[in-house]
Amino acid sequence: MALVRDLFLFLVRDVADYYTVVIEGDREKAAEILRSYYPEVRYIKKEKLTDKEMRKYEGNRVIGDCIIRGCWFTRQLRTFSKYSKPIEADYDPRYDYEDVA
Repeated sequence: MALVRDLFLFLVRDVADYYTVVIEGDREKAAEILRSYYPEVRYIKKEKLTDKEMRKYEGNRVIGDCIIRGCWFTRQLRTFSKYSKPIEADYDPRYDYEDVA
């Protein structure tokens, strides 16, 4: 019988880049740990995978009580575009940057 694992996918923002992070462990603990590193964290979905299906996620970095199974660049924040919207509605990262002029 194959062992089934719960993986949680999160979208995180680091300055102006968005990354998708796949974490194995408790969802709440994973979100709390990610919030200590990134200003914006959003839960995307849960995946249940067997050991055989786990081959697509080869990461093994331990972070707190969780394990990062995968992380990849998702997209860049377009700071002056009408499509540039923050993850959280009450926070707009475009106002965090200093004017370099």
